[in-house]
Amino acid sequence: MIKQIQNFLYRHRDKFQDPSRTDVQLTYHGLRHTRAEELYDSCINSGMSDLEARRYVSDYLGHFRDEVTRIYLVK
Repeated sequence: MIKQIQNFLYRHRDKFQDPSRTDVQLTYHGLRHTRAEELYDSCINSGMSDLEARRYVSDYLGHFRDEVTRIYLVK
């Protein structure tokens, strides 16, 4: 399923991507990073601690390991 989504994004990238952003290409993995960052920020804004928010995002992504989640949250 992931490969199908990746192929879809590749074939239709021009319909989704901001044409002024030539420095970045829309990818499935990039979408996961963006979602992880947005979810983390939302958790922090709702009062969770840094650790609680990272654990929540980790579970959401299916990683269940803090060290992997930290990679997704690097800005």
